Amino acid sequence: MSKTTLSLVGEQPVPNVLPIRHLQPTDVALIHTHTTKRVSDNLAPMLKKDCRVIPYEVTAYDILKVRHSLKDLIEKNAGSRTN
Repeated sequence: MSKTTLSLVGEQPVPNVLPIRHLQPTDVALIHTHTTKRVSDNLAPMLKKDCRVIPYEVTAYDILKVRHSLKDLIEKNAGSRTN
């Protein structure tokens, strides 16, 4: 069965790595802003060893745009993996 984790990337990578290592998802969406893109870029190669990584940039501070973007991400990737 596939399991996807949405990981909100901040300035520190450890809060992202620990839940991913514990949950062992098949897919991880690294949700980042322009400011945290570097952290996301650094996390991706380490995580790609164990799961599919989907880097995804959202705008900062505009909750409605972020909500719409995440809804699109989920809908677009919902059928990309089979259970």
